[in-house]
Parts: sequence; structure tokens; C-alpha cells
Amino acid sequence: MFGHIDRQAKAEFIQLHVEGVQQPLELSSNHMVFLEDNKAVKAASVQVGDRLDNKVVTRVSTITRKGYYAPYTYEGELLVNGLRASSYGTIVEKVSGAVQHQVIHMIMSLPRLVCSNIAGVCDNNTEVFTNKIADNLVVPSVSVLTEVSAQKGWVGVAALLLLLALFAPVYGLEQVLAHPAIAVCVAFGWMVYKKKSTPSNAAKIKVA
Repeated sequence: MFGHIDRQAKAEFIQLHVEGVQQPLELSSNHMVFLEDNKAVKAASVQVGDRLDNKVVTRVSTITRKGYYAPYTYEGELLVNGLRASSYGTIVEKVSGAVQHQVIHMIMSLPRLVCSNIAGVCDNNTEVFTNKIADNLVVPSVSVLTEVSAQKGWVGVAALLLLLALFAPVYGLEQVLAHPAIAVCVAFGWMVYKKKSTPSNAAKIKVA
């Protein structure tokens, strides 16, 4: 599944040259990469001397290419030329990349859930289907939620609660379906809880 695909458009990309890696990491300016502390930042903010996956950035340059692609993976990360990058790009300027990466990944649980469990829906990865996901779901949701959640006081708290109410159940369902062990643990925990919360027959007789 892709966030954006355009095989014909020309675009400028940032090249991050890293020690010990022959080919540079090439991505758009707002696409996020991970610094050594696992903090997601947009590529345009990376400077010489920063560390990506414990490797020092030695040079930052730009290049123009034809065509661009934004693949969305289940993990929300990509491995390019041996370096980790986020599957996502920043959308809101004043909100940190780390927050946006987590928010977008949770929002994307809905299309991931559909693509993973309904055969044929996402097989073609066409420009029309994938671009609509980004334009109609990801961008508006992230823009509204991250902007509002960045506010202080009850407004920010309300926005975070809204985010959890809307997407956390879908994200949880996705994780259960993807990891059967989680489903087993949840079911076992529920059985234990029900057993402890249900009074025994002896207790019922004694009360009577």
C-alpha cells in the first residue's frame, strides 16, 4: 500500500550521505527518518554530524528525480540502503515528527486492517486508491488532531481522548488479528477476571 504514487512528476529529494554506506538515503524533505535516539524527524532538518542508526551523516545534498513513491508498511518503517526511515512524512510544522509518526501509524490501522483481511482490495496499489487514502484520511485526521492536541489545557486532553476513541479500538483489533498470541492472552485474562468476579455457589448459599 502506498500513501502517494506519481510516476511522472519531477520532485526534489534530499540525499543523506552516511559513513559506511555506499549509496545515500534519498527522500523528500518532509519524509521522516530516525535519529540514533529513535526520534523521528523530517529529512530537511537533518544536519551533518547527526547520527542515523548510529552512523554519522557526512553530507547533505539535493537532487531532482522523476517519479516519487511513499510506501506504507505494516510496521510503519522502511529499510533503505541499510538505514531505517519512517513510512510517513510530516504534515503539521509545529508538532514534532515523533508525535506525528505515532499518530499517523495509529490512523493507518484502519486501511491496514482492510488491506490485510479483505482479499483484492489493495492488490493493485493504484495511484487513485492510494492517493485517496492520504488525501481523504491521513492528512485531514493528522492535521486536525495534532494541531488541537498541541494546545494546552482541556482542549489538548480532549483531542487526545478523541484520537484514542476513534482509532485505538481499530488499532487494538488490528494487533489482535496480526498476533494471535495477544488474542489468547486477552481471552485468558477475561476468563480469569470473570471467574474471580462471579460469586461461588457456596457464597450464594451462605448469603441465602
